[in-house]
Amino acid sequence: MRERCRVCGRALCGTQRRWLFHPASRLSLQVLLSHAVGREVSRDGRGAEFACGKCAFMLERLYRFDTVIARIEALSLERLQRLLLEKDRLRLCIAGMYRKNNSPGEGEEKADPKAVEARYAALLREDFAFSGLECWAEGEAAAGAPASKLRCRGCAGLRVADADYEAVCRIPRKLARGACPEEPEAGSSSLESLEEAEDEEEAAAAASKGLEVALGLVRALAWKPVNSPRGSKLPVPVSRPRPRGEDGTARSPCPASPLEGPDLQDLWEDLCVEYLPLRGVKNLYDDQLKLAQSDILLGEQPSELNNSEVLEKINCLNATNKQLQEKLDEMTFELRSVQHASQTQGHKIQHLNETLKSKENECQQLNDIIGEQNETITKLQDMLHRSQLGQLQIPEGSSTLQQQQIGLLTVQNTLFSTQLEVQRLKRTQQRKDRQLLEAKKTTQLLEIMLQEEQQQKEEAWKHNKELCATVQQLKTELQTKNWQYCTWERNTSLEMERQEQKIKHLNHKLNFKEQLIQESKELLLYLQKRDNNSSSSDKMVQRLQQRIKDRDAALERAVDEKFCILEDREQELHQLRLSVKEQEQDLERLHQVLSGNKVTIQDLENMLKAKDLELEHLLATYQNLQWLKDEIEAKSCRWQSEQGGIIQQLQTALHDRNKEVEVLSATLLCKLVPGQRDTVEELYFRLHKKEKIIEELLHDKSLQTIEQVTELQELLQAVSSREQQSHISSKKMIQALIERNCELQTLHQQLMSQTFPPKMNASCIQLIQKEVSDEALKQGSSSNTIVSEKENDGPKIGQGVLETTLGLQKELINAKEKLELLTQKERESRMELSALQSVVDSQEKELQVQASDVESLTRSIQIKEEFIKDLQMQLVDPEEMPAIERLTQEVLMLQEKITSVELQGQEDPGNKKLQLLLALEGLVSERSQLNETLKTEKQLYSSLVKLRAHSVSSGPEHILQVELEEVQALRRQLEEALGRSLERLSRLESVHGIGGGEPERVTVLPKHAF
Repeated sequence: MRERCRVCGRALCGTQRRWLFHPASRLSLQVLLSHAVGREVSRDGRGAEFACGKCAFMLERLYRFDTVIARIEALSLERLQRLLLEKDRLRLCIAGMYRKNNSPGEGEEKADPKAVEARYAALLREDFAFSGLECWAEGEAAAGAPASKLRCRGCAGLRVADADYEAVCRIPRKLARGACPEEPEAGSSSLESLEEAEDEEEAAAAASKGLEVALGLVRALAWKPVNSPRGSKLPVPVSRPRPRGEDGTARSPCPASPLEGPDLQDLWEDLCVEYLPLRGVKNLYDDQLKLAQSDILLGEQPSELNNSEVLEKINCLNATNKQLQEKLDEMTFELRSVQHASQTQGHKIQHLNETLKSKENECQQLNDIIGEQNETITKLQDMLHRSQLGQLQIPEGSSTLQQQQIGLLTVQNTLFSTQLEVQRLKRTQQRKDRQLLEAKKTTQLLEIMLQEEQQQKEEAWKHNKELCATVQQLKTELQTKNWQYCTWERNTSLEMERQEQKIKHLNHKLNFKEQLIQESKELLLYLQKRDNNSSSSDKMVQRLQQRIKDRDAALERAVDEKFCILEDREQELHQLRLSVKEQEQDLERLHQVLSGNKVTIQDLENMLKAKDLELEHLLATYQNLQWLKDEIEAKSCRWQSEQGGIIQQLQTALHDRNKEVEVLSATLLCKLVPGQRDTVEELYFRLHKKEKIIEELLHDKSLQTIEQVTELQELLQAVSSREQQSHISSKKMIQALIERNCELQTLHQQLMSQTFPPKMNASCIQLIQKEVSDEALKQGSSSNTIVSEKENDGPKIGQGVLETTLGLQKELINAKEKLELLTQKERESRMELSALQSVVDSQEKELQVQASDVESLTRSIQIKEEFIKDLQMQLVDPEEMPAIERLTQEVLMLQEKITSVELQGQEDPGNKKLQLLLALEGLVSERSQLNETLKTEKQLYSSLVKLRAHSVSSGPEHILQVELEEVQALRRQLEEALGRSLERLSRLESVHGIGGGEPERVTVLPKHAF
C-alpha cells in the first residue's frame, strides 16, 4: 500500500516526498505545518509522516511570505496587504486539506498554541537578519534595477525578477554574489518555479523595448536541441572558455549585433549558452542523423501550405485586434456613462448642501427670535410684578404716577407689537428671497441636466451606429473567413489527392523495377550457366545485388518519410480545426459578454432613474416638513403674542379696577355725606355691569385659547405623521442603497470574470513561436531561397500584429484602471450620500427637539392660561369689592347712628355718649384691622401670582397650600370681626331704639371656594 501525503492525502511516488519530522533540516516542516493548521502536529504512528513535494513547496512558500512580510512591514503597506492575503489563502488551503484528510483528534497533542507560534516566530527572527539586504531597502530608484553582474545562474536562466527572487533562491539578491543555492528541490517545486519563470518571462518580453532586436537574435540562432534523460527536467549549461582573438582578448562567440545596454547583453549571453547533452557520446551520431532527416523533411514541405498558415494566423490576429478595439470602445462608453452619472450626483449633492445651509440659517434665525421673545416675555413679567408691587406699596394720593405707568405699559405693548410685526415682515422677505434663489438654482440645474441628457442621447445614438457597423463588419469577416476556410480545405484535399497519386506512381515504379530486377536475375542466371568459370560475371552480380539493396532501402525510406509527412499534415489539420472551433466559441462568448454588458448598463440606468426619483421624493418631504415647522413656529409666535396681549390687557384692567376701587373708597371715606345712597347704588350697578362685561370677555378668550390648542394639537399630529413618513422613506432609501451596492459589486465581479478570454493570447503566442522556429529551421536549410524569403516576410507581419495586440491590451488595462477610479468616485459619492443621510437624520432629530420645544411652549402656555384664570378669579373675586361696600355701608350706618345719637343725646347725654364713643373707637380699630388684613391678603395674592408664574417643581404646591390656609384664616378673622361689629350695632339699636340704616343689606359674604 502506498504512503499518502499528510496534508493533501495524495499517494506518494518515488522520491517526491519530504519527511515532516526531520530533526536536522534547516526549515522544520512540522513547525510550518503546525503554524498553518493552527495547532500542534505530532507523529501518530500510522505512517502519515511525509508530505509531497507540492505541499512542502507550499509550506516553504508560506514561510517565505512571512519572512518577506517581516522585512517589508515598515516600507510598503500595499505590498504588505497583498502578501498577507496571499499568505492567508495558502494557510487556509493547507489547513483545509489537512482537516479534510485527518480527523480532529488524530495524531494531535493537547499542546499550547502559543508554543507553536513562538517556534514559528523564532524561525522568522532567524530569517530577519537578511532584511538590510533587500532589493527595495535602498529606495524606489534602486529597487527596480536588477543586479546583472552579481546574479545567480539558475535565476538568470529562468529570468526571475528582483521582487520574486526569493521565491526561487530563498536568499536576497545582494547576498547571493552570483552563487546558485545548492539545496535540492523536489520535482514538483521545480516544475512550479519553471511555470512561474515562464509567466514572468512572457511579461518581461511584453514590456521590453528591444523586442525586435531580441527576435532578430532568435532568428539568427542555429537550432541546437537538448536531449535530456527521463529523470531530468532542467538543462545544464556548458561553461566554455571564450576563444581568444589575435590581440589575446576574449572574443564572444556571438555575432556583431546592434545591442545596447546591459539587459540586451545579458539576454544575448543567455541565448548563446550551450547546454551539455546528458546522454552518452554513443547517441551523438544518431541525433545528428535525426537532425539531418528532419531538415530534409522540412525542406521538402511545400511552400504554399506555410504561406496559407501564415495568412490564417495573421487573419486570426486581426480578428483579435478588432475584438479588442470593440472592447475598448465599450469601455470608453461605460466610462462616459459613469462620468455623467457622477456629474449628476455631484450637482444633486451641491443642491442638497445649499438647501441644508439655508435651512440651518433659518433655524438659527428662528432660535434667535425665540430667545429674544423669551427675553422680552421675562422682561414684561418682571415689569408686571414690579408694577403690582408698586401698586401695593404706592400711597393713596399717587394717581398721576399710576396713570403714567399705565401709559408706559400701553406704549411698551405697542412697541412690542410693532417689533413683532417688523420681525415677521423681515422673515417673510428673507424667505421669499431664499425661495427665489432656490428656484433660480433649480432652473439652472435643470437646464444643465437637459443639455447633458441631450449630449448623452447623441453619443448613445452614435455609439449604436458604430456598434451596428462593427457587427456588420464582423459578419462580413466571418463570411470571408468561412470562405477562406472552405478554399483551404479544398486546397488541402487536392494536395492530399496529388500526394496519393504520387504514392501510386511510386508504387507502380517499384513494381516495374522489381520486374526489371527479376528479369536481370534471370539473365544473370543464364549467364552464370553459360560462363560458370568466369569471375567477372560474379562481380557484376554482386554489384547489381548491392545496387538493388540500396535502391530498396532508399525507396523504403522515401515511403516512410511520405507517410510521416502525411501524418504530420493530418495532425496540423486537426489542430487547425480545433483552433477554428475555439475561435468560434470565443466569438460566441464575446457576443454574450456584449449582450450582458448592454443589459447591465440598461439596469444601471433604470436604477439611477429610480434613485433620482426617490431623492426628489425625499427632498419634497423635507421641504414639506420645513414648511410645517415654519407654520407651527409662526402660529406659536402669534399665539404667544396674543396671549401676552391678553395678559397685558387683563393686567391693565386689574390695575384700572384697583385704581377705581381705591379712588372710590377714598372718595367715599372722605367725602361721603349721609343721604347719598343712590350714588353708591349706581356705582355698585356700574361695577356689576363691568364685571359681567369682563366675564364675557374672559369666556370669549377661553374659547379662543381652546381653539388654538386644538389647532396646535392638529399641527403636532401632522408633524408626527410627516416625521414617520420621512423615517420610513429614509429606511427605504437605505435599503435601496444597500441593494444598489450589492448589485454594483455583482456587476463588477461579472465584468472581471467576463474579460477577454486568455486562450486567444496564448494561442497567438504559440502560433508566433511556431513561426519563429519554422523560420529558423528554414534559414538553416539552404535548399530553396525563394521559399525562405516568403517565410521571412510572414513572421514580420505576425510580429506587427502581435505589437498591435499588445498595444490594445495596454489600452484595455488603462481602461480598467479608469473604471477602478470611477468606482472609487462612486464610493466617494456613496459616502457623501451617507453623510447627507446622516444630516437628514440630524435634521429629523432637530425636528424632534423642536417638537419637544413646542410641547414645552404648550406647557408654558397652559401655565400662562392658569395664571390668566387666577387673574380672572382675582377680577371676579367678590370679596374685595363687597368688603369695601360693607365698610362704606358700615360708615354710613355709623354716621346715621351718630346723627341719631346726637339728636337723642340732648335728652341723656351722659353714659350713652360714652358708650357710643367706645363703640366708635372699637369700630375704628376693627376697620384698621380689616384694612391691614386686606393689605396682607393682596400681598398674598401677588405672591401666589409670582409663584404660579415661576413654578417648575412640586415644591411650590406645598407653599400654595400653606398660603391658602393662611388666607382662609384671615378671611375667618374678617368675618368674625364683621359679626362682632354687627352684634354691637344691633345691641346699640336694641338698647337705644335707633332705627337707622337697613341692616338687611349688610350680610356676611359667603366663603370663596378655592
